[in-house]
Amino acid sequence: MGTVPVKIIAITQPHRGHGVSTAAFFLGRALVQQHVPVLLGDLTGRHTRVTYLNDHFSIKKLVTWFPPAPAQRDLPGLLRQARAEVTGKASCILLDVDQIALEGYAEDFTRVGIDYLLIASEFTAEGQKTTDRLAQRYGNLLDRERIGAAFARVSGDEIAELPQQTDGGLPVLGHWPADYRLATSEDDLSAGALSAEPHQPYLAAISRLATHLIRLVPLARIERTMPDSAG
Repeated sequence: MGTVPVKIIAITQPHRGHGVSTAAFFLGRALVQQHVPVLLGDLTGRHTRVTYLNDHFSIKKLVTWFPPAPAQRDLPGLLRQARAEVTGKASCILLDVDQIALEGYAEDFTRVGIDYLLIASEFTAEGQKTTDRLAQRYGNLLDRERIGAAFARVSGDEIAELPQQTDGGLPVLGHWPADYRLATSEDDLSAGALSAEPHQPYLAAISRLATHLIRLVPLARIERTMPDSAG
């Protein structure tokens, strides 16, 4: 049996405030629960939330990774190294990354090594327009159908209205609902404000998103585990 390929998924957002770091962590957990070992890379420089979540809701086969800013300046090299180090141990590297960090690679995004880009935005007309404009910057991914959208903080009343694609034709892979137990500031986290898991609708929506990514990317299920920490 050959080596299981490691696929890299990046989650980004046009603007902060959509709960992407929290969603990325629980998406990593949902993938692990579906037998996809994950290296979760926080490239935002804001590590408090992911560190806190991992301390309180850790799960085997989900390893967090906080590469230093100097290493991130060579994003393609950084991801090549990460992929080599986890080959045979994980089948997914999941990145939480600010859109500005990807900007310099937009014209030739394939050289970065990211297999799928997921853009998160609010479920509004303006949010969809912003997502479509951002997706157009990564035309080589669009041509290969390697880019999709997810809507953040969707209310219960809005779920039935979610489209299968944006007005610009970008596929919508899923959503996550608002869960105000997760809407804490970094200062609140340091004081231990978040103590309970998200409510079930949030976890169910994230699990469905994980299922879509496993099929679409696709991601392989493997049994070998990674070490307990990554450098």
